[in-house]
Amino acid sequence: MGAATNLIAFAQEPRIAAVFSDSAFVDLSELIDDELQSMRLPTFLSYGGYFMARIVGGEDLRVHSPREGIIKDAGRPLYLVHGTADQRVGFHQNRELAALAQQSGANATFWVVENAGHVESVFHSPGEYEQRMSGFFRAALGR
Repeated sequence: MGAATNLIAFAQEPRIAAVFSDSAFVDLSELIDDELQSMRLPTFLSYGGYFMARIVGGEDLRVHSPREGIIKDAGRPLYLVHGTADQRVGFHQNRELAALAQQSGANATFWVVENAGHVESVFHSPGEYEQRMSGFFRAALGR
């Protein structure tokens, strides 16, 4: 959940200058519903999980969403990578983030890696991944 956490932190902390995010989801509720559906379980089961998180951890897991990072980018650069063969975070999540970025005018770049699974883009195209990431941060941070 590092990519999602990065986007949430990006929304909340204006001192974060740029984010490179690999295999992010749009929203935890949507991700959990996708997972339940893939297991052929009813999506209403998610409410029990949210309730237990509130009771055990004192947290409402739905308060913040990765989508906030796209909406609240304030012109700061984002780079989002996603593999088309991702079975953990469906590729449709990337399409939703891209649509949101376009709609909100976010300073976002998207790289789609064909046939790469969840966080496998770095292994699928290691040289290109390194080049894209280092180039992004050099440009974003002015170094």
